[in-house]
Amino acid sequence: MLLPLSAFSGLFLALKAAEALTLGSTAAGQGVCAATTITSTGNTVIHGGISLNPGTAITGFTPGIATSTHINDATAKACKSQALSTYNQGIALAATKDLTGQDLGGQTLVPGVYKYSSSAQLTGTLTLNGRGRTNSQFVFQIGSTLTTATAAKIVLTNGAKACNVFFLIGSSATIGETSRISGIIIALTSITVNNAVVDNGGFYALNAAVTLIDDDITPPGVC
Repeated sequence: MLLPLSAFSGLFLALKAAEALTLGSTAAGQGVCAATTITSTGNTVIHGGISLNPGTAITGFTPGIATSTHINDATAKACKSQALSTYNQGIALAATKDLTGQDLGGQTLVPGVYKYSSSAQLTGTLTLNGRGRTNSQFVFQIGSTLTTATAAKIVLTNGAKACNVFFLIGSSATIGETSRISGIIIALTSITVNNAVVDNGGFYALNAAVTLIDDDITPPGVC
């Protein structure tokens, strides 16, 4: 069945809008940004800063390591503000595909805006194919929770970059142990990162806590 030109036009505009989504430079240098507490157990390594606002309790560093720690200073406030701005802009984008009810695992997706009206699950491997464009973006609008199974993976191919992958979560995220995650995870409430997760993209909990267990986290940086 042939689609009307207007359908292709709408898809093109949605994809171009997604490619305009960015995370501010301050937030992009922070591996973890939370509102209430940041708690680490074990030898977590964060290859960037950690920021907390408006809470005051960061625990587990040491033995955990971060390049810098920010509590209610200008960096912490900017991190939260920039992550919130990215969330609001991204959640307002027109979806190019509704994946509600489908496991992200086992799928290969091209650049676009993907919607889950409620929760999303990742079991196994999600492949994101940038189609040869280093500025291609993937936006996941998740109505409630994101949960990844043990050893879940997000694999980036053909030019896709972690700094251009956005998971925007309406409540909380739970990352299964030994998962390998590529992408920026912004949750309205809490983020729980289980044992031995390797992340490239950072964790941003806008209104609650981030909990870590012996994880390795690299902030996304600026694309």
